[in-house]
Amino acid sequence: MLSFNDTTNYNGILQAIERLAYSADYGRLTNSTKEVATWTVRVNQALYRATALMSEYANLWRVGDWNHGSYDTATENITSGTREIAITNPEDVLFIFAVLIKRDATTTEYDMIQPFDIRQRGVRGYLENDASNVGIPFRYEKVGGYISLDPTPNYSATNGVKYYYQKSPHLFTTSDTTATAGIPSIFDQLIPLYAVDQYATENTNPTMKALVTGDIARTEMAIRQFMRQRSEADTPTRLVGRQTKSR
Repeated sequence: MLSFNDTTNYNGILQAIERLAYSADYGRLTNSTKEVATWTVRVNQALYRATALMSEYANLWRVGDWNHGSYDTATENITSGTREIAITNPEDVLFIFAVLIKRDATTTEYDMIQPFDIRQRGVRGYLENDASNVGIPFRYEKVGGYISLDPTPNYSATNGVKYYYQKSPHLFTTSDTTATAGIPSIFDQLIPLYAVDQYATENTNPTMKALVTGDIARTEMAIRQFMRQRSEADTPTRLVGRQTKSR
């Protein structure tokens, strides 16, 4: 794994950038507070880009940044007569994989409900927000920072909705040294490449852009070939049925 800034062994993301962008002129970046701050922004944007590539393989395993230190679940309250459930800190949620609900105010058990699309048949009551379209939700739609239930619940329940999600990556700060990206090492090699690619674009350096674009293409191809070879045994178990304990 690449640490963020390793000025001793030169095995950090910033040192990889110094090799790529500054011909291994170590210290040119890391000795400048302004440069470290500027490159930290590029590195974090590169981390998002690497996370997007990882997400292409969500059918093999659930992507999650382990630097967050917690399992990616959260709960929200159900309020009678309200179908839109606001997600707390929606900026931290990249994808929602599954939603479960309590079917009444007193149960401690959760039942899974199914996602739906407003283009499906049988959603007229939902689209028109029909006052009679109430009951125990059996499906949901994800809309912006909300989980929208159908039908509209006619009961309230504390922590009535539980959802499983992928968090946004844990970002680096300018003061980080030994911190690493919370992603598999096969992907973190892309972070300095993506960061330098952005730098080349910002500084209109076609020669550097062409070189790093070729490196990115070859690295991404190798990763995709590796991921295609993963065994079906690595496919994640789908959440099914009922859970008997709240978070």
